[in-house]
Amino acid sequence: MGPPDTGSPDTGSPDTGSPDTGPRRRFFFKVADHESIIAERNTVLAGDDNPENLNVLRSMLEPAGFRVRIARDGDQVLASAAAEPPDIILLDVHMPRKDGYETCGAIRSNADLAEIPIIFVSALADPFNKRQAFELGAVDYFEKPLRMETVVKRLRNAIALTYYRRRCRDLEAVLAEMSTESGTDRDK
Repeated sequence: MGPPDTGSPDTGSPDTGSPDTGPRRRFFFKVADHESIIAERNTVLAGDDNPENLNVLRSMLEPAGFRVRIARDGDQVLASAAAEPPDIILLDVHMPRKDGYETCGAIRSNADLAEIPIIFVSALADPFNKRQAFELGAVDYFEKPLRMETVVKRLRNAIALTYYRRRCRDLEAVLAEMSTESGTDRDK
């Protein structure tokens, strides 16, 4: 699932690659370039009760390199995401049992799934539906009919942004650790 973890800390010296010891230890991160992140074969979980809509999504996304899993209602989306978290979730607003809004809320309240980007796909173009989707934590809202080029680019961008957000959080944790170590070293 998702891009490879290229942000692992390397505690080596920039010149020799040998581990530094003591207070001057440095952390180096291997940074993936944007193209390698968006070129990764990502998994899309598409939730829609209309098989024709799911076929349209699949026919757009698979040739672009995405793996597509389908779910026909909100409960199936939740079960599928919990069993194997996808890189991104597409939700229709109107689905049986749990609609897209309820499903989005349930995903956002689950700590294991909360960071997965969610995009609504709907024929409903009124501002109320869009506002509700964004208030619940959606990262985008696609109006039908869909345009392949736009959908693929926006999916890749949402996945890349999520990747960068995680990397930033990882770097913040490393900086906090370095700051703590630096304070400890000064106290000696």
